[in-house]
Amino acid sequence: MQKGKKKTGKSKCTAQGSCSCFQGFSQIKPSLKDMRRNCQFVPFAVLVDMLFLWVYGLTSSFFTDTMMYKLTVIAEILMQDPHTPDLYMTRPGLLNLVLSNPETSALFGQFLLWAGGLAAASYLIYCIFQSLSWKFCFRIAGKEIGYQQYLKAFAKVNVLWFILFIIYSVMMILVSFRDRIGSLDYINEPAGATSSVLTVLFIVVLWLASLSYCLADKSKPVRKTFRMIMKNPGAVFSATIVIAAVFVVVDLLLRQAFSISQSMMVIAGIFIAAPLFVWQRVLLKKVVDKVR
Repeated sequence: MQKGKKKTGKSKCTAQGSCSCFQGFSQIKPSLKDMRRNCQFVPFAVLVDMLFLWVYGLTSSFFTDTMMYKLTVIAEILMQDPHTPDLYMTRPGLLNLVLSNPETSALFGQFLLWAGGLAAASYLIYCIFQSLSWKFCFRIAGKEIGYQQYLKAFAKVNVLWFILFIIYSVMMILVSFRDRIGSLDYINEPAGATSSVLTVLFIVVLWLASLSYCLADKSKPVRKTFRMIMKNPGAVFSATIVIAAVFVVVDLLLRQAFSISQSMMVIAGIFIAAPLFVWQRVLLKKVVDKVR
């Protein structure tokens, strides 16, 4: 009898483990039910996302226009300076080349100040708007949480992801700068698929951040995120497949709408793509709550 009970318990545990591997698929229907049941919160989440894109777009363009202008001036000075080849041969490396010239070094310092301003503004805007959007997604998924409470947790969990985002942005800027002056014969900087690799890494970080947002109201959410991935890789993988598939469908839809007209793309983005992105977060929240 005892052996039979042990066997039953083991088979039950195996069944639960196999079920958890498909949580990304099994939570599709419950998440859609939540979207229908709490549909009054969906427009608020969509509106917050639209406002975020608008405010962030205006802010980033204000900073990046000046930053790219300074990089362009730096590149032009280096390309026109007859001493640049000798400086590069003496101290190889793009950063050394920029700092070796007093004029470009001063411009680079101004560039860093503007980059710091963009970083601070981006962090503030992202935390304010996206924490509110995720708060609505929590509510749609049946989880009540106060905005102020979640904002503090969201800002805290984003410290790590924001640092990684800054590293990514700096490396992408260096890649862009390398491309600007890479036509010079004496510049011997590695090319390859650097930007593609960085983009893939950025997507991975963005995905890990999204998982941690589902646990932001808990203690040590980043640690719990990695622990959850290690304990339930199947569930995370199945959720990844579903969300990636939705992204592909949305991308095709928006491309098709843009081929008709730009106005059609905007309409499709607001009334189809944005609610789908809200649903993705609701689905992710339900999957994480099931397997954590």
